[in-house]
Parts: sequence; structure tokens; C-alpha cells
Amino acid sequence: MFNNVGIGDPSSSSILDEDDMTAVFERVMGVNVLAALLGTKHAGRAMVAAGRGGSIIITYAVLGLARSTSAELGKNGVRVNCVSLSVVATPLTVLHYQASEEELEALGEVISTLKGVMLKAKDIVEAALFLASDESRFVSGHNIMVNGASSVTKIF
Repeated sequence: MFNNVGIGDPSSSSILDEDDMTAVFERVMGVNVLAALLGTKHAGRAMVAAGRGGSIIITYAVLGLARSTSAELGKNGVRVNCVSLSVVATPLTVLHYQASEEELEALGEVISTLKGVMLKAKDIVEAALFLASDESRFVSGHNIMVNGASSVTKIF
């Protein structure tokens, strides 16, 4: 299933326009993200029930938001970027996955191609600080992958 639902805002409102930006965001994200989630849910159920596997392709939302707003806000010297990460053991992920910090670190080691180093929250903070600093003054509309190449390699 190519889950490519997506709408834009025909009014071409600016992200700086406080009057209607929340309503526009809720409408657009309600279609672009919630509809994609529900479409994936129902297609996934049908594919699992059929027992033949399948493929679901989803368009992007948060990265798209970063890229589109970087184009608009860049005209005013504002940079917008995204940070994508891998498994990092934090109190929230321990709670979410119902796993110990050690188990999450072991999982992180399995999926990362960078051996001998473990992803820590500090690594994500440093990437964000770089993006917030003048050292990245010409970086905008980018997605920094802080994941030990787990997103570009075969894990299992």
C-alpha cells in the first residue's frame, strides 16, 4: 500500500501567522499523519490476515515539516533542522519498552554498526547543540541521523 495521503494549506498561511496556524496545523497533520497511521493500521491488519506479507510505504511528516519550514523561515535567517536517533536508554525509553537500561544498551549495540561505542542522551544533546550553534550557520533543512548508521544497514 502506498500510503501517500497528504494535503497542504491552500491559504498559504505563514508559520509566523499566529491567528490561524494552529488550526491549519491540526487540519493538515490530522490528514497527513493520523490518516497515514489509520491507513497503515488497516492495511497492516489485512496484510497480516492474508499471511503473505506486504509492503506499506508512508510519506514523511516531521522531517517534511522541518524541510518546508526551513524554506520559509530561511528567508529570515532562521534555520530549521531535524535530529533522528536510534535506541538510547533513558528513563522514558526504559518505561516505554519495559526493559532495563542494560537491555536497551544491548539492543543499541546490536543495531548500530559503530562497535565499541554506545549511544547516550549526551550524543543527541551534542547534535542539537551543534545545530543551535553558529558552527552550523549554513545548515538548514537537514536531518542529522544520530544512530550509528542503523538506519542505513541491515540489522538482522
